[in-house]
Amino acid sequence: MKKNTLLVDEYLEFLIVQKNLSKNSCSSYRNDLKQFLNFIGDKKIFYIDDVIVKKYILFLSNRYSVSSHARKLSVIKQFFNFLLNERKINENHFLNLNSPKSEKKLPSVLSETEINMIFDEAYKDKSIKGVRFITMMEIMYATGIRVSELVSLKIASFKEDFSSLLILGKGQKERYVPLTETAKVAIIEYLKVRESFIKNESKKSIFLFPTNSKDFHITRIRFFQILKNVCMKLTIDPHRVSPHVIRHSFATHLLDRGVDLRPIQTSLGH
Repeated sequence: MKKNTLLVDEYLEFLIVQKNLSKNSCSSYRNDLKQFLNFIGDKKIFYIDDVIVKKYILFLSNRYSVSSHARKLSVIKQFFNFLLNERKINENHFLNLNSPKSEKKLPSVLSETEINMIFDEAYKDKSIKGVRFITMMEIMYATGIRVSELVSLKIASFKEDFSSLLILGKGQKERYVPLTETAKVAIIEYLKVRESFIKNESKKSIFLFPTNSKDFHITRIRFFQILKNVCMKLTIDPHRVSPHVIRHSFATHLLDRGVDLRPIQTSLGH
């Protein structure tokens, strides 16, 4: 048992020195490895075989969620890889084991009625901030773009007639997405008040939604806060609502109307 503990200490030292492992991560690794050592008892790590490995996997599956099981198993695999590379053992019996698959949760969506409730409430706010929020909502629900893409939209992203916009998505991939007539109208109305958000008149902003934040545009968190505040005025649970939910509601509602999947995926940036 003492020999096993020394091997764990040696591994953790390697992670801290060579891999810059944080103290919190180190503590988590130590706990997972200590649990494994307790499971094998007095048996030396050198003599671990497939039988013990299968018993330990069963032990994990009976006591932990899929995600915790997968994490603990990953830690053990890495530990045994280290021992193998250091020639402390001759074989890693954990190497070819597949981690348990997490059940993929379908993104929650709002019904069209709930989406309409949010829009109806948002349109009641005639202030410049209200106009900005409704414009952001119209664009997001019309296109399904990511909230990071939404908040960082540039004036130059739009075609002159506002019929579509160019999105620079993940991996620097560009895609054109069409805009609805309602979104187009909202954008045109917003542009009439946009300069009110540029506090320093001597500076020009390239962003559609400029602010004085360090990013020079409205943040994802701020948009999320406003969305939550609107929902709190309604009978919609704010915990069910997020920009991600709006994005997937857009896709679900289009599919329900019989729109082909491929153009929806293109708009989402998938």
